[in-house]
Amino acid sequence: MKKTLQLFFSLAILSLASLTTYAQGGPGGGRMGGRGMMDPEQRVERQATMMQDSLELTDELTAEVKEVLSVYAKKMQEARAEANGDWGSMRTTMQTLREEQNQELEAVLGEEKWTQWEAISAEMMQRRQEMRGERRGEQGKKKGKKKDTRTE
Repeated sequence: MKKTLQLFFSLAILSLASLTTYAQGGPGGGRMGGRGMMDPEQRVERQATMMQDSLELTDELTAEVKEVLSVYAKKMQEARAEANGDWGSMRTTMQTLREEQNQELEAVLGEEKWTQWEAISAEMMQRRQEMRGERRGEQGKKKGKKKDTRTE
């Protein structure tokens, strides 16, 4: 009886442990569901595909874009590793690298395609900010309701 009870509790603990592991949301964990944990190659591939689709780039032009993105993804990864938690200097370095990358992409794409990409990028950023605002607004409403329903 005692061994059966021990076995039962051991299985129960293992089951609970597996549930908490499952709740972490995959390789990225947390609420991002792994999306934020793409490696540099995956980010390069994703952005190049997005640019190819939205700008109707040729395969040759897409390959050039991928090359530029890949070079700067590696530089940014190195900058993150060297920053050692100094967010201020890392931010400055990243901004500089992003500006250099944009100049090279503009040279590859040409003025017309680059202008289109800037407009698309601005639109995507606006949507992301709106979605963040909606999420924050919902959280704020929930917090507000709690305060309103409480009696003093």
